[in-house]
Amino acid sequence: PLFADTVNFPAWTAINYGTHLVKCSTELLGDVNPSNDRKIDSVKVRERIDAATIAILAPIGYVDSGTVVTPIAQIANYSTATQNIPVKLKIGNDYLENRTKYLGPGIIDTVTFPIWTALHYGTFLVKCSTALFGDMNPTNDSRIDSVLVREYNDAAAIAILAPTGLVDSGVVITPVARIANYSTNAKDIPVNFTIGSNYVQTRTKFLNSGSADTVNFPSWTA
Repeated sequence: PLFADTVNFPAWTAINYGTHLVKCSTELLGDVNPSNDRKIDSVKVRERIDAATIAILAPIGYVDSGTVVTPIAQIANYSTATQNIPVKLKIGNDYLENRTKYLGPGIIDTVTFPIWTALHYGTFLVKCSTALFGDMNPTNDSRIDSVLVREYNDAAAIAILAPTGLVDSGVVITPVARIANYSTNAKDIPVNFTIGSNYVQTRTKFLNSGSADTVNFPSWTA
């Protein structure tokens, strides 16, 4: 009876590039019509070229202003051969760097870029892209994230210079403390000074970023 069906064969791996003949033939003993026993076609094995950006590892999330960051991205080579993959990373409008990463087929690795300093406040787009020539899948070439640069504020009390140690009753002392401004900008820093339960004073000290100085308070009588 007339009936047709498919025949599955063991798996074949397309290793060698180029065009290959594909032939299928039946071998039925006593076949009376050998003219229809064979079919010939072809398959072309081409090199797969595909590089992808997997993730942006830094900078993302938020960083304090003035922070120095080493930008890092993760990329992959999905090609069938080893590739030198051009990679570009952009942060906002002021940072654009290019690197090339040599990766074997199927390998995922990180790419490190020159340092970036978070100078300006605000949210900035971070984009990483691969630019492999002949890439067959451009949809996975890029990743976009963002980083928020926030102002860094930090004032510190470094030392109490007076009164300290042992003093005689009735002695009049000018309380003095030393403070520092570790913020990224100059600050007017409120400073409180307390002695026991009867002396509480507040002063404001203007300090530039990264500077330290003393603060004098109204006299206190022991």
